[in-house]
Parts: sequence; structure tokens; C-alpha cells
Amino acid sequence: MMLRDLVRQGLELFHLIPLTEISAAVRPTRPAADDLRQDQLVIVRGKIDKWALMRCPCGCGERIQLSLARARRPRWRIEVDHLGRPTVAPSVRIQGGCQAHFHLRCGRVEWCGDTGN
Repeated sequence: MMLRDLVRQGLELFHLIPLTEISAAVRPTRPAADDLRQDQLVIVRGKIDKWALMRCPCGCGERIQLSLARARRPRWRIEVDHLGRPTVAPSVRIQGGCQAHFHLRCGRVEWCGDTGN
């Protein structure tokens, strides 16, 4: 466990910051489907950030892949704060399946009103 994770957990324990639902990790390659955790957003980074992968936070288990490549459309931007909490822009919307629609801000999922519609 990294020092930043211990600091974040201590701040959460004393209610100085809200509980982190999803933390960020950086990997050089895409993780296998079985290695993708529910509470983690994985940033695939080579020379540049390529992809962000996560499980749908609704619990359906769907694997979400977000392009971070500037030349691709659509693309998302990821910022990770000093405590390892990711913020994703714009929002994430699942077109099929559970039809989840959410924002991820500072490691917290904020559901949109049209989720599941």
C-alpha cells in the first residue's frame, strides 16, 4: 500500500474527506477482465495516457473503457489528485445494459437523474 493511500484512509477515518469509492491506478498495459476491480479506475499509460478502464459502479459488472487519446472521439479527460482520487470529464453514460449515467469526481460516483432510463 502506498503512503498516499494510508494518508487518504486516515483522512477518511476522521471524516476530514468523504469516503473514496474509486481510486486510480496506472498500468503500462490493459488489465485482464478478471483483474479489473470494482473500486479502481485503471489508467493505461505508455508514452501517453491511452485508456481508462473500470467496472460499472452500479454493480452490474460491465467493463467500461474510456478513450483518453486526443485524436479519438469521444474522449475523456482524467485528473488524479494527490490522494489518488480520479475525476473524469465528461460524464460516463452506458448506452446498453444497465444504462448507467454518472460523473466521477474526486473518487466519488455522482449519479445522473436519467440513470437506468
